Amino acid sequence: MSAWCIASKDSNFSAHCNICNKSVKCDNQGVSQLMQHSETSAHRTLSGNIKEGKQLVLKVSTSSNQQSADPAPKMCVVAQKDQSTAAELIWAMKVVLSGYSYASCDDTLEILRAMFPGAIPDSFTMSSSKVSYLISEATGPFFHGLAVSDVKASAVPYSLLYDETTNKQVQKQLDISVRYWSVARNQIAVHHLATILMGHATGDLLSKQLLKAITDNGLPLNLLLVLGSDGPNVNKKVWNNVNDVVKSSGGHGLLDIKSCTLHVVHNSFGKGLDSYGKSIPEFVVEIHQWFKLSAARREDFALLQESKGAQKLGFLKHVECRWLTLEPAVERINIICEKY
Repeated sequence: MSAWCIASKDSNFSAHCNICNKSVKCDNQGVSQLMQHSETSAHRTLSGNIKEGKQLVLKVSTSSNQQSADPAPKMCVVAQKDQSTAAELIWAMKVVLSGYSYASCDDTLEILRAMFPGAIPDSFTMSSSKVSYLISEATGPFFHGLAVSDVKASAVPYSLLYDETTNKQVQKQLDISVRYWSVARNQIAVHHLATILMGHATGDLLSKQLLKAITDNGLPLNLLLVLGSDGPNVNKKVWNNVNDVVKSSGGHGLLDIKSCTLHVVHNSFGKGLDSYGKSIPEFVVEIHQWFKLSAARREDFALLQESKGAQKLGFLKHVECRWLTLEPAVERINIICEKY
């Protein structure tokens, strides 16, 4: 009985069941009433789940260090399947980190048991549906909470970035991210904040969803500094709506950057290349293609580098519509030319 029965804080004539999380009266028959409660179907079912490790139970534990600055009791999770649960969560995070498909997890249990016979506990399970649940319902909210806490801890102005497009399910998908100064990482960080599926995507509806994402996550509205987006006219309406709300909340208002800064910088860089070095991107693309499309040239070039005792290097691909790839491609050409 001591495993589930404790004294009630509300009454001297009641006990409290930790398993059912409810009060149990003992003012008439005393222990007999408590035993009757332990025989109820609800109590027996929950007790069976705990014994089999299907249910996590919260217990109160206090620090063993009497000189601890925080003597308050803390909640800890206790379950017989903690080890398996931890392993499943670690695998789910690996799936996210490496970009594995959910379907690749369907045969994981059989593979691990073949690799480590007798070492995989029966309580460990994994499938495409389970890893999806672990990511969306367990690890996802945890890491999202860390990111939101980091934004709040910075206590400095932040930017909200959003993009709305029609996805393969023919729904308008609004993705919202937050850019801020991270105290934990001591640098600027960008984190996903919310994804909303919509039918219509008018300026009023988009601005409403952006403001809702801010309030739902408890971010300070008066510290919103910039809205980052592309340049359609509908986003001008969004900017005006959000700017009015920020001002009414006590903020200074949004910083007007007109349209997407990335488009402005990209187009400016393109104009610079047209004026001062248009032939450079063409040369980088052509020399990469000249070796890429000929097995004989690639072999001859590798043999040449080997004969000179040089590190075997290839030419990097430059994508003309992505000017950031130009610099590493040019640097690779310079390194190769310096060796010969």
